[in-house]
Amino acid sequence: MTALISSIETISIGSPKTVGPVSLYPIYNHGPAPLTYISARDAIAAGTLLIEEATLETVPTLLFTNTGTIPVLVTDGEIVEGGYQNRTVTVPVLLVPGTTPVPVACVESGRWHGERGRTFGRSTQRLPRNVRRAVVQSVGLTEHGTPRRVNQGEVWSQVDHVLQSRLINAETNSLLEIGEHAPSEHIDARLTTVDNAVAILRHLRPLPGQTGVVIAIGGRIINAELFDRTETLATYWDEVLAAIAFDVPSSIDGSRPSISRALRFVRQVLKAGGESNDGIGVGTEFRFNSSRVAAQGLTFENQLVCLSVIAA
Repeated sequence: MTALISSIETISIGSPKTVGPVSLYPIYNHGPAPLTYISARDAIAAGTLLIEEATLETVPTLLFTNTGTIPVLVTDGEIVEGGYQNRTVTVPVLLVPGTTPVPVACVESGRWHGERGRTFGRSTQRLPRNVRRAVVQSVGLTEHGTPRRVNQGEVWSQVDHVLQSRLINAETNSLLEIGEHAPSEHIDARLTTVDNAVAILRHLRPLPGQTGVVIAIGGRIINAELFDRTETLATYWDEVLAAIAFDVPSSIDGSRPSISRALRFVRQVLKAGGESNDGIGVGTEFRFNSSRVAAQGLTFENQLVCLSVIAA
């Protein structure tokens, strides 16, 4: 985990941008030059990434085929829609050219049929924090070397919680319904306040040299996302910010965390119990779970590719 430790120890955090109760703290990664890869979003747009059901359809596995010449980055929390049911990728993957079985979890419990075909598109939504935490915590319980299956029941439970908080009655219990409904006038005022703040903040773009972001609602830091380069952060920017509004703490105070506290939030993964193993594609996966955070990321060629830190 030398690459991970070095990257986390050398990051710095700048002054936050705050709108209402939501604060965004820029992270700067002072590591080596970025790696060469393309994001899953851009690969799909270029027609060089195909996602489809396995030959014998099964919930926890999809086939990703990279027809290009460079690796494709698929981050954990990305959602693909179509096939027999919508799924989310459970671990970060750097796909080499060829076909790779990728571990996924279902985020649509009420459908299992092929009326939409066997292939998938990529959703512009990202898993909300509590759903991602359920994924990372259960993947972290997997024995070393075995398939990275998650506690599917807990994932469905968290999806239901998000839908219910938004007063959405989804026919197939699909998480993607949250992006297809206008907010109800009857939802909790907390959610409306955060919705409005996020709508403003999404118009911002990453600062020059910014490679990650720490996110806080009121005085509580809820998660952080870190990449090896500004371009990758920019690719996921809208999705990362939109996910904030779908999982709001039960209470919001009027304070704002200090910059030093935001830095400690990211670095606390180094104190959590961790495990690492060979990545599904190339590189090394690692994850950390403690009473305070769940974290997951990927390194390749002694460089950090991506890291997600989620508050417990």
